[in-house]
Amino acid sequence: MKDEQYNILRKFPLDKSWLNDKETEDIIDRDVDYNERTEIYNELHKAGFVEGGLPEPGLRITPKGISALYEYEEKQGFWNKLYEKKWWIFWGTVVAIILAALALLL
Repeated sequence: MKDEQYNILRKFPLDKSWLNDKETEDIIDRDVDYNERTEIYNELHKAGFVEGGLPEPGLRITPKGISALYEYEEKQGFWNKLYEKKWWIFWGTVVAIILAALALLL
């Protein structure tokens, strides 16, 4: 996925229920204000991720949109898992030890 497409998906409050039901029209979180939802749908439509929809009913996620959303979820899942497992503490400690060793050598 291009960075531009990833950034489009990243800035929107996506509803995760689309993962279970690809036919859903609610890829945008229902708690979002209607005007903001309209703006989000327009942005997703411009990116080619959805077709149909506002103002007419029948929003459909395009194959491009489905693959982009899966890829987005994978990336989000990876970073969330990394954060949950506290790998950043491990690598931060390793980097700190290496920097301390270098400082002692110099």
